[in-house]
Amino acid sequence: MKKLDFQNIRPLKRQNELNWLLKHFDSILANDSSAALVEGPSGVGKSTLLKSLLSSIADKALICYGKVEQGTAASEPFAAIMAAMDTLIEKILRSGEGERWGRRFRESLGVELDLLQDSFPSLQGIVKVGRRLSESTETTENGEQFLL
Repeated sequence: MKKLDFQNIRPLKRQNELNWLLKHFDSILANDSSAALVEGPSGVGKSTLLKSLLSSIADKALICYGKVEQGTAASEPFAAIMAAMDTLIEKILRSGEGERWGRRFRESLGVELDLLQDSFPSLQGIVKVGRRLSESTETTENGEQFLL
């Protein structure tokens, strides 16, 4: 994972960091699968920088993001990931492309989609699977049916 550290950067001087993130984003679009982490102390402009980045790339990709407030990380360790997924699901539902994304989720994840739906019930609005994908009906030799 690439890392942009805000520990020694003064507030409001963000053009270099924005350019770095834009360059990193372009490499992701060129199939360089990776992530970037923006970290630093409270109040140095991380959220402002990311809002600027999002406005610059909004027409190029479907972006999700999450933010953890101070003190939340210890009580809710996956809060940022949960927030990011909720943002992504909302954007997909509003985009009118829910059916296409639902098909992609089902094809890519198969039965693993059940785990995501347990954590993100709103995902059901996209995938529209009536029963859990891991549930398949089997019939025994004497005709009894059971779910796997």
